[in-house]
Amino acid sequence: MVLLVVFAFLAGAATAVSPCVLPVLPVVLAAGATGGRRRPLGVVVGLSTTFAFATVVLVYVIDALGLPDDLMRNLAIVVLLAFGLSLLIPPLGMRVEAWISRVMPTPQAGRDQDGFVSGLLVGGSLGFVYAPCAGPILAGVITVSASQSFTAGRLAVALSYAFGTAVVLYLLMLGGRRVTSRLAPNAGRMQMAMGAVMVIVAVLMLGNYDTRFQTAIADDLPSALVNPTGELEKNDKVKNRLDRLRNDGRQGVGSSSAAKPSGDELPVLGEAPEFTGTQRWFNTSSPDGLTLAGLRGKVVLVDFWTYTCINCIRTLPYLKAWDARYRPKGLTIVGVHTPEFPFEKDAGNVVDAIKQNGLKYPVVQDNDYATWDAYANRYWPA
Repeated sequence: MVLLVVFAFLAGAATAVSPCVLPVLPVVLAAGATGGRRRPLGVVVGLSTTFAFATVVLVYVIDALGLPDDLMRNLAIVVLLAFGLSLLIPPLGMRVEAWISRVMPTPQAGRDQDGFVSGLLVGGSLGFVYAPCAGPILAGVITVSASQSFTAGRLAVALSYAFGTAVVLYLLMLGGRRVTSRLAPNAGRMQMAMGAVMVIVAVLMLGNYDTRFQTAIADDLPSALVNPTGELEKNDKVKNRLDRLRNDGRQGVGSSSAAKPSGDELPVLGEAPEFTGTQRWFNTSSPDGLTLAGLRGKVVLVDFWTYTCINCIRTLPYLKAWDARYRPKGLTIVGVHTPEFPFEKDAGNVVDAIKQNGLKYPVVQDNDYATWDAYANRYWPA
């Protein structure tokens, strides 16, 4: 577990400078470049804490309380919008600061002069919308949290990943403050400009343009830039630790132990499990969707994906091309959408992602990881 924690820290640090986090990076830099000297620290503490919470704990809380799946994302957007407006409109900012000083007093005569508290609020909201290229390490923790019991070890891995990201973001914010400090004579205008950036980002996130941006960069940038932690996470020692993390003893078509010798070139991996425990189906004529029994005689490709996974997005052009070329010859592609974060369970968001990516083949929601577990799957995409 110690080795996995170390690798998680390195993976988080690398992720912080990858294109996957670009949608939230302007807000991070804007928040760190304004306010008191400890605001950057508040931002990274808030972000790393709530991100780890959203990754490991929030799944249980939302399910237990029956809360809307996109509640935390929407709340985070509201906080970003409010904070941006407080920077953009100085009189409003003074009122917000006075309110913060009454609710969360600080040692400086009850005012947030060092900026830590306000930074904590912004960073805390960012943690709920921070959806990086998870890679196998974080993906392993998320999927375990969604389908198994909570453990301190899994929380430690998530915290380590978040801390690695926070360290790099903190250094970026300190660099940004040095640059903006040279513009001290125009500090008022600079603060208003940063507030405008935060408002714009919040509005764009309301329209899910952050995920659309991820799709665009996934299509156009090299794999090494999109997933800088790829080689690190292919390490055999990391894979072994991830296997121990799951350690559920299950076997299925996704496990190598299920393979049986065959006279053919390809191994026989057993009988494919049925689609089970699913929710809505999309791109099918029947609301009940498809069954493997009904697809006998066809070649079936089952694709586990989720719409914010940038590596999943990079596979979609290939799947669409195969569907267009080989569907008339008997190929059926079924996209099994297994969410990485709670807001990805929302059917409306999945519909938008299907339209945005131009998917014509059937897609089904696997919000409870039932089909994922039946296939003994581990990662996105698969």
